[in-house]
Amino acid sequence: MRANLSDLFLLCEAFSHHAVRANFTCDTTDFEKWRCGGTTGNITLKQNQGRYFRDLVGTTYVGIDLVSDRVQSAFRDADITGWRPHPITFVDRKGAAIQGYDALTITGRCGPLDDSRCIKGTRLFPGAIKPSVCYFGFYFDEDSWDGTDIFTPQGSLATLVSRRVIEVLADIKATNIHLQPILEVDVDPIFVER
Repeated sequence: MRANLSDLFLLCEAFSHHAVRANFTCDTTDFEKWRCGGTTGNITLKQNQGRYFRDLVGTTYVGIDLVSDRVQSAFRDADITGWRPHPITFVDRKGAAIQGYDALTITGRCGPLDDSRCIKGTRLFPGAIKPSVCYFGFYFDEDSWDGTDIFTPQGSLATLVSRRVIEVLADIKATNIHLQPILEVDVDPIFVER
């Protein structure tokens, strides 16, 4: 299936004020397998900051987030593809069990990001005297997308989603989730082929 890049978004933690975040308390050797749903190993986490439980709980590993039962139910009801929940053991700072969250594993795929297609531009950062060169856009071979609603590019930790996911999250007013069109994402200049 051919992707329309203008209909895709980067999904990540919004870092909402006082939102709970979590540390892994288990061996993280299987990190890559967890992310893609390729293992049944036990994942244990502990609250390490924040006091408000939101629909997305960020962790100390980029690419693995926890999602609430509410988000999972909305995804199932809408037949959102490319994901599955991975059960976790999650405790608060005092060791009491926290219920209602699973790790979001991404089973959808596309080919690797192609930084040579990034668009060069400039941006004036706060406190800067002159604009800096920036590169914009997450690009990949549009024909490499498997057609799922939630997916990750090969070799990347980015979670990309379709417009259907945006609509589902908006309908339930999901919290602590930041969504940005992939063609507007800043790309670190050191990774861009010039």
